[in-house]
Amino acid sequence: MMFVNGGILLLIAGACEAQTCIVNVGSETVTQSTDLSSIERRVTNIEEELERLKGSGNEESTDSCKKPILTGCDAIYKSGKRENGIYTISPDGRCPFDVFCDMTNGGWTVIQKRFDGSVNFYKPWTTYVNGFGSLSGEHWLGLEKIHRLTSQPVDIYFNMTRTADRGIDYAHYKYFTVQDATTKYTMWTNSDGYEGTLRKTVFTLHNGMKFTTYDQDNDAHPTLNCADPHHGAWWFKACYQLGNMNGLFGVSDSTGLNFHNGKTYVDQRVESVERRVTNIEEELERLKGSGNEETTDSCEKSILTGCDAIYKSGKREDGIYTISPDDRCPFDVFCDMTNGGWTVIQKRFDGSVDFYRPWTSYVNGFGNLSGEHWLGLEKIHRLSSQPVEIYFNMTRTADQRIDYAHYTYFTVQDAKTKYTMWTNSDGYEGTLSNTLFTYHNDHHHGAWWFQECFMLGNTNGQFGVSDSTGMVFYDGSYIALSKSTIKIKMADEE
Repeated sequence: MMFVNGGILLLIAGACEAQTCIVNVGSETVTQSTDLSSIERRVTNIEEELERLKGSGNEESTDSCKKPILTGCDAIYKSGKRENGIYTISPDGRCPFDVFCDMTNGGWTVIQKRFDGSVNFYKPWTTYVNGFGSLSGEHWLGLEKIHRLTSQPVDIYFNMTRTADRGIDYAHYKYFTVQDATTKYTMWTNSDGYEGTLRKTVFTLHNGMKFTTYDQDNDAHPTLNCADPHHGAWWFKACYQLGNMNGLFGVSDSTGLNFHNGKTYVDQRVESVERRVTNIEEELERLKGSGNEETTDSCEKSILTGCDAIYKSGKREDGIYTISPDDRCPFDVFCDMTNGGWTVIQKRFDGSVDFYRPWTSYVNGFGNLSGEHWLGLEKIHRLSSQPVEIYFNMTRTADQRIDYAHYTYFTVQDAKTKYTMWTNSDGYEGTLSNTLFTYHNDHHHGAWWFQECFMLGNTNGQFGVSDSTGMVFYDGSYIALSKSTIKIKMADEE
């Protein structure tokens, strides 16, 4: 098992026989005589019922009556919580996510957990980035979440139980940080203040290494991908010393989960399956009998799907609103309410924001929603996964004349397609030729859906420049723009 407390804990527990399982709870070793398969069936049934309870009959309370979200398990522990279980956190003020918190040992966040081999850990890169498994059982939290938890250095704790003799090894490092996706989630650690039963170099050997999976070879081995022969994924060097933590369960050679069998937490604790059942049963009973009093404090208005829905609810002030077009993580947008509830996806008017940016910036978005900005391809996709209207409003630099183009069909596909855009000219209205945007249908790359290269305009080009590199549109010649606004809304809403 692996945890973090203001850091991360990784805990590895030995495989348990069906009748007898030795687990580490705090500093004590406990022997449990229980039918493990029966317990697992209980866990599955209870978790399914718990999810149904959380999701049914409480739609309003889950959307509109949210308690404050804390930064991590350590903060939740400090707030007075003492029950192990799943909690929602946001370490950086961005989109919240769920983690398993070990409260028994002071508020550690579990980032990896293994104990019965029920989850296959031989997974590709994208799966390791996003995370997999069940937070109540075997799981890997996900590299992106681990990065968000450790952008500032934290503690990491490994707790490992040997299969053969149930001997428990541990390693506690006081410095652990994982960088972002652009570095392939490079990991940094050191042995200052190290405590443990293992040589302190077994993890620091991997210092400065990128993460490697069988389809992403980022290790330092000169001839092979360490994830392939060892059937795992890790910050491999050439290849590992600490252990093949994500290797095959129940295998004792170099492809297996060795030198240990394990769990990963962001706090120090190995928790038995029986305790899992007890915690979930207690939460289930609380949910059944509480009437959700806790969630009805400090209610917020429910989050609507877009600016058009907010407009329909009676709002008439232009400004920043929070939306969720697809019931996923909400995000903020600027709504143009003056004209009926349009969502602004691009705005330029003074050149204060540089629009010559790399792919990742265009995916995530940049700028200030109250000023110049690009909303982000991923959010635009979420807003337009079902076709919407799109409206271009452009002001010429020379004479301040306003041109516009209004298309009634616009949709952007997901990241796998490189955010391919589709449109057509049915029902088109505007002062420009109706082919200026449809010309780009089914094309991408760069800072626009370029074909060869643009006709509608280089609306993300350099501000104040009148040649083909500038913020211009093409009408037989390049026409410089002083303002550009692009906005979308659900079709047939006016």
